[in-house]
Amino acid sequence: MKKAWFRRKEFGWGFWPIAWQGWLVLMGYLVGIGFLMYRFVTEPATENSFSLFIGTLFLLSVLLIAVASMTAETVRADDDPQAE
Repeated sequence: MKKAWFRRKEFGWGFWPIAWQGWLVLMGYLVGIGFLMYRFVTEPATENSFSLFIGTLFLLSVLLIAVASMTAETVRADDDPQAE
């Protein structure tokens, strides 16, 4: 079995990085958002700049969720607190 990069949260939705690869993916996501915000603020506004900003932010978020889902620990039935 490959080592997991993310762990599923015990309560609520989401993932938490547990390996250096997971932290690297999360840092890449945050750097991507920072770069996106920098470009949005410094470039002159066009008629589609806001929709491009939102679309790119959505794409980055979907990519992060997909990578975290594919590399997260698997939940066994005996570890699931809601299975009781």
